[in-house]
Amino acid sequence: MTAVVTNPYKKFLLDYFKQDFDSADNRYYIGLGKSDEWNNTDTSPVFLGGDELSSIARARETRLGLQSGKIVNNFSYVIPRFNWIANTIYPAYDDKIANYPTNGYYVLTDENQVYICLEQGKDGGGDATRSTVKPTGTTNFPQTLADGYTWKFMYTISAADTNKYVTSQFIPVFYFDSAGVDDPATQQQQKIVQDFATTTHPKSVVNLVITNNGSGSYPPSTTQSVEIRGNGSGAAATATIDANGNVIKITLDDSTNGDKNMGRDYDYAEAIIGGGGTGSARVVFSPPNGIGGNPLDDLRGISVMLNAKFEGDETDTILAANDFRQVSLIRNPKTSAGADFTSSTGLFLKKLSVSNVVGGVFQIDDIIESTSGSPQAKAWVDFYDNVENQIWYHQNDSTGFAPFQGSQALTNNQGVTAIVLGSNFDSAAEIDPFSGDLLYTDNRAAVDRSTEQTEDIKIVIRL
Repeated sequence: MTAVVTNPYKKFLLDYFKQDFDSADNRYYIGLGKSDEWNNTDTSPVFLGGDELSSIARARETRLGLQSGKIVNNFSYVIPRFNWIANTIYPAYDDKIANYPTNGYYVLTDENQVYICLEQGKDGGGDATRSTVKPTGTTNFPQTLADGYTWKFMYTISAADTNKYVTSQFIPVFYFDSAGVDDPATQQQQKIVQDFATTTHPKSVVNLVITNNGSGSYPPSTTQSVEIRGNGSGAAATATIDANGNVIKITLDDSTNGDKNMGRDYDYAEAIIGGGGTGSARVVFSPPNGIGGNPLDDLRGISVMLNAKFEGDETDTILAANDFRQVSLIRNPKTSAGADFTSSTGLFLKKLSVSNVVGGVFQIDDIIESTSGSPQAKAWVDFYDNVENQIWYHQNDSTGFAPFQGSQALTNNQGVTAIVLGSNFDSAAEIDPFSGDLLYTDNRAAVDRSTEQTEDIKIVIRL
C-alpha cells in the first residue's frame, strides 16, 4: 500500500518549526566546523546514504569539529526561484501539481515582484506560445497581456528580505496576519492583495484544462459559453472553436470591473461546454483563500531558510583565521558549565595557555602533542594567539582524547616547542559542543575565512 505525506501536513510541520523558532524559550545557532581535512583531502567524501549521514557516529564527529556559532535571527519560508525570461513558455497554475514543475508557474521579475501565471498564451492551434511581455504593476486584478498570458501579482520582495533570503536558487515567500502603518511598505502592499483575494475570490475557479477537444463536433470558428456547474457561484468561461470544430482554448470571462469571472466558494464543479459537441474540460481551483490570499499555499511553500552572517571575527567572538567544511544547525546549546548559552556568538573550542614558545609559532591545522607526562595528549590547532600564547584546539578520533596536563612539554613536530602553564592552563569552551539538538549538517569542500570577509550562511530545509 502506498502512503502519501500531503503538502498541508508538510506545511503543518514547518509551521510548528517556525513557532518553535519564534518562541522566546528557544535559540537556534548556525555552527561552523571541521577545520581538519576530509580523509586528507579537501573534497567532501561520498557517504553511504542518508542513514549514515544522520547516524549517532556522524553526529559525534560533527560536534567534535565545531568551531564557531552564531545565533540565527532570520527565518523565512522559501520557494525555488524562477526568473521571468523573455521567450520562455510558462505553465499555468494547476491544482493537480503537488510539487514544483521544472519550469515554474510563477516568476520573479527584475523589479523583485512575484507573479503567478493563471493562463498561458495560445496560438491558433491551441498550442502554448512563448511569454514575450514582462508582467508589471501591483493591481489586484489578473492581467492578460499582449502575448496572451494572464498573470496575477502576488507580492514584492523588499531590499532587506532580498539581502537575507534571495539566492540564485530560492526566493522568500510570506503570509502576513497583519500590516500596520509602521510595517514595511511591501508588507502593507501584500496584505491588501491577501485581503482582496480572501474576500473576493475564495475557493475560486482559476483555469480550465481541455481534456477532450470534441473531435470536430462543434460549429467551426465559433465561441461557445462554458457553464461552471458546482456548489459555488459566479464563474464563467468561453471556449474557442477552431475551423475544424475543435475546442482549442477556454478562458475565464472578463468581468465589468476589470477582474475575471473566477467566482467563489467552489468545493467542486464541472465544466459544461455549450454548442452541442463532445468536448470536456477539467476545472482548476484555487486554494481556499483564493489566488493571492495565502502565497504559501498558492506557490507551495514547503521549504524554509535560516540565515546568519559571520562577519570577520565579530570582535574576537568567532574564529576567522581558519577554514571550515561543515555547516550545522543547533537548537538550545549550553555553556560548558551547563547554563543556557544566550550570547549572539561563541566558540565551541577549548583554549590552552602555554609559555616558553621556541622555534617559531604554532600554525592552524598543526597537530600538537605532549612529549612529557602520560598519557600522551594530542590535538588539532584551530588558532594560535602569539601575543597571549594561547592555543584554541579540538580533539577527535584521530588525535584521541587524552587531557593536557600542567607543565607538560609540547611540540608540533616541526620544530616549535612550548610548555603548558602549571595552573589554569586549559579553559573550557564557551559553548559545550555536546549540548543542544543537532538538527542539520551540510558537508562541503574547505571554505577559507579571514577577518576581512563575511560568510553569508543560508540553510534551506525542504520537506
